[in-house]
Amino acid sequence: MIYEVIIRKSIQIITSDKQSEAEVIRRWASLLFNLLAHKIYSAHLLSQPIYFLL
Repeated sequence: MIYEVIIRKSIQIITSDKQSEAEVIRRWASLLFNLLAHKIYSAHLLSQPIYFLL
């Protein structure tokens, strides 16, 4: 599943960098926003509002 791959990659990036806690939170917020935007976009393309809830 594409979401799992993205999340695993982000975990690797976050844990490999010695960043501050704020940076980690910012990266997760960005990741979650991108996943949500992708879900909305996909639902819009399919014209199936119920898809967004899955």
